[in-house]
Amino acid sequence: MPDVVVSPSELDRRTIRRSDFVSCDQAFIDCRTPGSDRKENYAMIGPGVSQASGQFVNLRLPHGYNIGAAAMPHGITNNLHLHYTAEVFVCTDGEYLLRWGADGTEGELPLRAGDIVSVPTWIFRGFTNTGPDDGWLFTVLGMDDTGGIIWGPSVLREAEGHGLYLTADNQLIDTVAGDEIPEGRSWCSRWRRSTSTGCAATAPGR
Repeated sequence: MPDVVVSPSELDRRTIRRSDFVSCDQAFIDCRTPGSDRKENYAMIGPGVSQASGQFVNLRLPHGYNIGAAAMPHGITNNLHLHYTAEVFVCTDGEYLLRWGADGTEGELPLRAGDIVSVPTWIFRGFTNTGPDDGWLFTVLGMDDTGGIIWGPSVLREAEGHGLYLTADNQLIDTVAGDEIPEGRSWCSRWRRSTSTGCAATAPGR
């Protein structure tokens, strides 16, 4: 096997310093929901499951996985959702309470700096910063194409009250900012296990 030579420019391209991190506070459908509206999402390797077209991604080179992070102040919650691929949480700062189940009551696990937990596919999970300070929770999602994200029905309903909708292809529609929901485009109204995406084929209110 020939030696792999990594040039200085290639090494530089693959190196992501903390100072290179760029946050997005509009990454998900719950970005205006009280109690969840102060999250900052980061995408270091691959886009992850961000639903914002403006999400900055440090390195898009396919790796077979995605790495991102959530930075959250005390008391802020990342609402219940599930993924098509496995997710690993790496807590580097702060304290979190991870909960799971369709209504978040099937179990819970406290996470502190240095803890790592692997969450399987098709399980609703959510987490809250329970520590006194800001927290950092890194996430690793399997595969290059993660398949998107599915939110619990209550999360989607509350988001509609803030003018936010989600299309079947995982794009965030912000009607407050002037986005229009295209005629006939599928949008996610509720989660149904039988259809997996839980999306209807008509626009809201129609």
